[in-house]
Amino acid sequence: MSACGPRRQLARPTRAQRGAYPPRRGLASASRPLYGHAGVRSTRTPEYELHADAAKAVHYGLNDVADRIFQVLKAGVWRHFVTPTRRVVEHETFASYITTKQPDGLGTDVDTVRRVCRDMTYALDAVDKALQREGGRPRGETVHIVNGSERPWGNGTTTALRRLRKDRPDLHTLVLEEQLSAHAAMVQAGFRPRTATIRLDNIESIARTLRRNLTNTELNELRKALVGVSA
Repeated sequence: MSACGPRRQLARPTRAQRGAYPPRRGLASASRPLYGHAGVRSTRTPEYELHADAAKAVHYGLNDVADRIFQVLKAGVWRHFVTPTRRVVEHETFASYITTKQPDGLGTDVDTVRRVCRDMTYALDAVDKALQREGGRPRGETVHIVNGSERPWGNGTTTALRRLRKDRPDLHTLVLEEQLSAHAAMVQAGFRPRTATIRLDNIESIARTLRRNLTNTELNELRKALVGVSA
């Protein structure tokens, strides 16, 4: 007991009075509020989580960056999402979402997004489809004119996907399902010529390659042509 009398014991508030405990950092979700600076209550919506995951993957170069970008495109959250502090972020174009600095965008460039998605066909196709709506041919690819085509369709994977998506959706679907490569689908559609690599320093190797890639009719025509040359 002090000179001023007995110390008053303060009753601890009940759980109902104080509400749910705020979660530890990193555990916030739509159902578990996250308290920001100055006591501002905030929530991380599912849409913001998708964006945050993609931005994090881009920033740290995570292995699943292509899939996270695909999830953002699939859900369409790049157009509109709400930050944990209830600030609304909107983008008119996917290119704007890519190039806008974090935390409102991915904070990178279009060529980098294409590059990190190049080994995941469905993600690369989704990226190109979103960018194609905004006009222009695929950036970052050298265009090679093939078969005197009126339009300079290139030989890159992105350009192949775009051509198949437009003119052969059946083969395009097989490519996305990884049943065909983009190049094989272009050849099957007749958009690219069949090609083969032949070693010229080994006759047996030449013969094996030709037998593997030519029909009997084509082999007979080749024999006639070679006889004509030798004569």
